[in-house]
Amino acid sequence: MIALHAVTKELGRGDQRRLVLNGIDLVIPPRSRLVVLGLPGSGKTTFLSLISGMMEPTSGWVERRCVVSATGGFARHADVGMTVRQLIDRLAPLYGADGREVARFVAEFIDFGDLIDAQIKSLPSRLHQRLNLALFYGLPCDFYLFDGATDTKLPGMSERSLAAYARRRNTAGMILATSNGRAALDFDGTAGIVFQGKLTLFENTKDALKVHRELQAEYGSSRLRHAHPKIPDGKAQR
Repeated sequence: MIALHAVTKELGRGDQRRLVLNGIDLVIPPRSRLVVLGLPGSGKTTFLSLISGMMEPTSGWVERRCVVSATGGFARHADVGMTVRQLIDRLAPLYGADGREVARFVAEFIDFGDLIDAQIKSLPSRLHQRLNLALFYGLPCDFYLFDGATDTKLPGMSERSLAAYARRRNTAGMILATSNGRAALDFDGTAGIVFQGKLTLFENTKDALKVHRELQAEYGSSRLRHAHPKIPDGKAQR
C-alpha cells in the first residue's frame, strides 16, 4: 500500500518557485493499476518521484508499506570502479532479493555474459540503458513505476521487455504517468489527472481521457506555468 498524506511539492527557486502539487491525499491499495494523466509540466513525473522516494515533499508525507521501483537509472548507486555484479550485490538487499538470482536474470535478459563482471563506467551508453532496464525488472517490487510508457524504445529489447512486464503485472501493482492517450488505454487501470496542483480521480480511463483531451485542445503541448481553471467533473483530492 502507498498513501500520500496532504502532500505538497514546490519546485524552483526565487521568482521561479512554483507550486506543482498541492495537498494531495491518496491511498493506492496493493496490486493496483493507476494511470496518471497530465499535460507537460503538470507534475506527473514529480508525482512518481515522490512515490518512489527520489524526492521529498515540501510538506505532508508519503507512506510506503511496500517496495517501490526506482524512477531513474541505477548507476548513481555505483562507486567508482564498481562492477555490474557488485552493484547488484549492493542493490539486492534493499529489495529483499537474492543477488545471485538478480545477476542471473540480468545476464540472461541482456546477454551480458562476462560483462557482468565489467566495471560499469566502461560500458557503452547502449549497455547502460539495457542494464537499467534489466535491473528495473530483475529487482522484485510491490509497485513498478513508469514515466511516459510501459514499453521500451531500446533496439532489440521490446520482446523481452514486454515478457518481463507481463510477468510483473501478475504479481505487483503498477503506476503509469503519461500524456499519451493510447498508452493510458492500453494500461487498463483506474485513472486520474494532475492539473492545477490537484489530483482528480475518475471512475474509468475513458472518462479521464475525455477531460485530458479537452485540456490538450485548450492548452496544447505548452508547459504549464500559470494558473488554470478547475477541472470539470471527477472527484478532486483535497
